Amino acid sequence: MLPLLADMPERFFLIKHAKAPGGTELVSINGQINPLIEMRAGEMQLWRIANIGASNFYKLGILGMPLYVVATDGHMLSRPRRSTELFLGPGERVDAIAIGPPSGHYPLKTIPFRNEAWRDVEPSIQLAVVSSTGTASTNSVEAAVLMQRMPIDEWLEEVRRAEITRRRTLLYHEPLTRRPS
Repeated sequence: MLPLLADMPERFFLIKHAKAPGGTELVSINGQINPLIEMRAGEMQLWRIANIGASNFYKLGILGMPLYVVATDGHMLSRPRRSTELFLGPGERVDAIAIGPPSGHYPLKTIPFRNEAWRDVEPSIQLAVVSSTGTASTNSVEAAVLMQRMPIDEWLEEVRRAEITRRRTLLYHEPLTRRPS
């Protein structure tokens, strides 16, 4: 785990698509339509974002607020990756560090894209609003996040130094085909 994450507050964002009576389609976060996400400018939070639906793909973004991806589907990255868009397929998860932007309101929206060639591009949907308060600078916080690196586990170095005790050779070939008689 990245050392920076040890005491960081976590938030969960479970994205789900549902069809309401009358054919209306809704996309909710934690069962809420367009919730308010409150943070302070410069505050860091670990956001665990999951598409818990079985069929829809989402391309997400928060204008003016990048996220710093640290894991995908439970697998840690070696270092955080700055991202202005996230693409989530059905059942996919992303863990990202969110840094509270300067004071203001920042809509979390879907970004239109063509998922299937025979369908029209879906319009953008506002999923939530990030409300940031305060006046802290985010530049030094961003630099601290991007400097993070995964520590190399001791067992990995042990495996690299270990003696190779046995080698095997694998041979591949095409099967012989019979000629018609």
